[in-house]
Amino acid sequence: MEESASDSPRGSFSPSDLSSATDALPADTLKKAKTSKETVNGIKTTRYSFDRKTLMDLAKEDSSTSSSAGTFDQFDKAQMDIWLNDDGIP
Repeated sequence: MEESASDSPRGSFSPSDLSSATDALPADTLKKAKTSKETVNGIKTTRYSFDRKTLMDLAKEDSSTSSSAGTFDQFDKAQMDIWLNDDGIP
């Protein structure tokens, strides 16, 4: 039997859910990422890549997450990538 999104332990998902994800990544944050231009499923995008050090620095800068900055000490490597189209939509 095939699993549907609503049966998934992660719950249901809609592309509109992603638009709120970019609210957490203001332009100042995106400026700190390494960038590259890529085409994903025929759509021109910008890939924003954050390494462990950048993620730690961002966590320390954000007063709401400063206590989580130490979490990165537990990892040798950490990476976060996000692809946005020209309209800023993931």
